[in-house]
Amino acid sequence: MFAADYFQGQLRRNAESMAGAPVVEIYLVNGHSHRVRSIVEVTPGFVTLDVYQVKGDRSQQQPRWDDESVAAQGSALETMRTSIAYDSITEVRFEPSTVHVRAQAGFGSF
Repeated sequence: MFAADYFQGQLRRNAESMAGAPVVEIYLVNGHSHRVRSIVEVTPGFVTLDVYQVKGDRSQQQPRWDDESVAAQGSALETMRTSIAYDSITEVRFEPSTVHVRAQAGFGSF
């Protein structure tokens, strides 16, 4: 089970141990998942996160963990805040940063 101490330090250390800026996803008991941009607040019963609103074609953009520069940078993707009870979290997944190159039809594409 996840608790406040995980979100106060271990999650950040796990993300930093990945090369580049990984995608951090939190999976919930009800089947929903959230792509995390940053941790806003950690309390004894729940964590408040800044998460990406991954919709349609935006899901192919790079919604990466960006905890240190949230205030300094704007995001091309929309974000929202969500509070999650620790006992509703089943998994925290870290995926390494990769660059997705998609071929497009037309002149000048490779």
